[in-house]
Amino acid sequence: MLSRFDRLECFAMPSAEFTYPEGIKVLKTVTSASKESLQSLLIEGFFHTPDEIIMGEHVSFDGVTKYILSLNNLKKLGIDFFILTDDFVNALSTSSAKLEKLKINASFISFSTKNISQISWLNLTKACPKMKVEISVDSTVETPTISIPILLEPVLPINKIRLEINDLYYRHAQPKIGAVLQHISNHFSGSLVKFEMDIDNRDDPIDGVLQIFVQSCPRLLHLTVSAHFASPHTQQHILDLIQARRLEQRQCPRKPRS
Repeated sequence: MLSRFDRLECFAMPSAEFTYPEGIKVLKTVTSASKESLQSLLIEGFFHTPDEIIMGEHVSFDGVTKYILSLNNLKKLGIDFFILTDDFVNALSTSSAKLEKLKINASFISFSTKNISQISWLNLTKACPKMKVEISVDSTVETPTISIPILLEPVLPINKIRLEINDLYYRHAQPKIGAVLQHISNHFSGSLVKFEMDIDNRDDPIDGVLQIFVQSCPRLLHLTVSAHFASPHTQQHILDLIQARRLEQRQCPRKPRS
């Protein structure tokens, strides 16, 4: 049936969790039929996470990346981090596709997880100057205060971040989440517009570090935090700050384009 859906502009099937043979068959059909027309491909969670990935081992997804690279007008890509390689990112840099949005879903990561080199990301950002990056980190994140900053490469134009950290791994993390927030504000304060975080931090007060984080990210307009606060007033204070920022932006007249 999929073979009849040619000249698609968008294909979105996140969280399908296909086995590799099932998923690659669907992806081959879609990309072959819409090679010139497909502009948006959203396949985060499209493949079931292999046990080897959960165990921290490398698994090749060259078949998947081959079909993605065949798309000549791709502008928006949503993909799992475990599919990415330096070779694929560099190939995207030289392909005819010019990404404007890259959504990465990262799960089952640790400080030993295979990461993409800074030079590969830099090549892609140079090749795709309009690109914005959204990163979502969830499920099992071992040593999050080390592994997450490594994942959030400073050369990337990241404007949206979502962190959902497994409670067991979070409680054993040293240092605590303040190190992650500091990394984000140090490198993405000028680009971050949306931030979501879900953690169990009862042994790690974040009132002060979260307020500093919000204040240091002036473009942050969308904030959702599920966490424990030492003071009942902290969350409302932060929400008031965001609301005031939104109001100020609405009242500020836009400069005419030159």
